[in-house]
Amino acid sequence: MKALASALFACLALLFNPAVADTSTPPAVVKHFYHWYLQELQDNRDPLDNRQGQLEHGVAAKLASTLARQLQGDEPLDEDYFLKAQDFLDSWTQQQHVQLQESSNDESEVLLTLGTAQEQWPLRVRLVQQEGQWRIREVQKP
Repeated sequence: MKALASALFACLALLFNPAVADTSTPPAVVKHFYHWYLQELQDNRDPLDNRQGQLEHGVAAKLASTLARQLQGDEPLDEDYFLKAQDFLDSWTQQQHVQLQESSNDESEVLLTLGTAQEQWPLRVRLVQQEGQWRIREVQKP
């Protein structure tokens, strides 16, 4: 009985743990990634230094290697790749709306809108299936 109670408690803890996110759909991947990414920026941490390996969980390998090459180059980037902006607004960390635009078995497109109605910042996020997981392949400003 004690083992059953422990197992039930462990399952409930996982279910209600915000760190365990649903990343089974393209909109869920985008929402989870941008929540993490913007929180890192707001906490004055560089999400691209990838100390926790979070980048690999949300970004396709080809995009990750392209970004790594750009960051090692002599020329600084003109804008943040994932935001398509040089800075971000505080409202972007609290307001994130995702909407599935197109989807197939291995590719998908999500419209992400950051910010409040007065400060909306739309992004088109393309994802690809990689190793059985949806990962961000490309970000564009519509």
